[in-house]
Amino acid sequence: MIIFVDAIDECDDKELMAEFIEIVADAYRGNRRLPLRVFFTSRVEEHLRKKLEAPAARSVIYHLALQDFDAANDIRKFFQHRFATIYEENHRLMRDVPWPWPSHTDLQALVEKASGSFIFAFTLINFVDDGADLPHQKLPIALAAHAGLDPLYTEVLSTAPRGEVLKRVIGTILLLESDLSVTSLGHLLQLNTAHILQALLGIQSILMIPGNDDEPVRLFHTSLRDFLMSKPRSGGFFINPPARHLDILLDCLKLVGIPPDTDILFRGEASEYACINWCHHFDQWLILGNEPHNDYLTSYLTNFASESFDYWVNTLLVKGSLGDMLEMLDRILLMLKQLPSCSQGLLQTMEDIQEHVKVDVSGLRKTAVCYVDYASIYRFQLVDVSYAIL
Repeated sequence: MIIFVDAIDECDDKELMAEFIEIVADAYRGNRRLPLRVFFTSRVEEHLRKKLEAPAARSVIYHLALQDFDAANDIRKFFQHRFATIYEENHRLMRDVPWPWPSHTDLQALVEKASGSFIFAFTLINFVDDGADLPHQKLPIALAAHAGLDPLYTEVLSTAPRGEVLKRVIGTILLLESDLSVTSLGHLLQLNTAHILQALLGIQSILMIPGNDDEPVRLFHTSLRDFLMSKPRSGGFFINPPARHLDILLDCLKLVGIPPDTDILFRGEASEYACINWCHHFDQWLILGNEPHNDYLTSYLTNFASESFDYWVNTLLVKGSLGDMLEMLDRILLMLKQLPSCSQGLLQTMEDIQEHVKVDVSGLRKTAVCYVDYASIYRFQLVDVSYAIL
């Protein structure tokens, strides 16, 4: 049996991935007759390289350097197949375009530009076939681009309709702690689903836009996130992580600042995301930006604490997230207290929220709590949830 673990460099928890590699290597050193093999794929990342190339691991790990593999023929076949499909599907529009298309010279130029990178080849094909213009008119633009994904990303973003909605939507997608469906993304941003889709259609060659609104928008490759979050690389398309985390924090607080009409907790993917993750975006804003200045934040937090606190706590209890939230609040307050520029109003509001959460956690440790959600006639034993957070 072969177990494939693909793209381990894209996992956020670096320590956990390094520990996982170490555990696998230790298992094989202890028993070389294990009836399975583990196949890792990854870009070269320092925390992974240290574990994979450690002396203790070398005896059981075989390294295959893909940069030494010539993928030119495979990429040429990929191009030939995809361009032939584009030609067939657009035969009425391309009736005057001679076959073979592209020419052998252009095809070779594209293969050389790809430099062995399938993600470049894949993105280039999507760019040519995105429907924004005739494929044979998009091809010369692709041929003129410099090698590498950055120029291609720049070209796609340059030809897309630019606006605040696009920047807000793509910035949110890049920084969400977990994926949201298109519908839920609209709820979080308080945008119509159609407006989100309209904003993204111009860049569908670099984003996976689902055919169903109940599914999330995803990146074709994490290199897009790296590109957009590096100002020297992306220039005017730069997504400022601290500013975007603050925007998402405010969006979360606005959403949960309005209590449910007939329920005792928040329901729905977007509302549950906001309940569980607003502190995460607060934390990241402070870590990356370190400037707790915003005219709306204290006001939104005060409204949230006065109008929706109990509903928020109920939601965290059902989701088993109250203990994690308390740890996050402790960390945020520690950072705020170390910042001389932090306003007293913001600090006091966060201290009040933390204190009320501590009271609720303390109460759960002492009593068995049970409630009935009459809206759905469903019973939750919160005492069971409380054990998970102690």
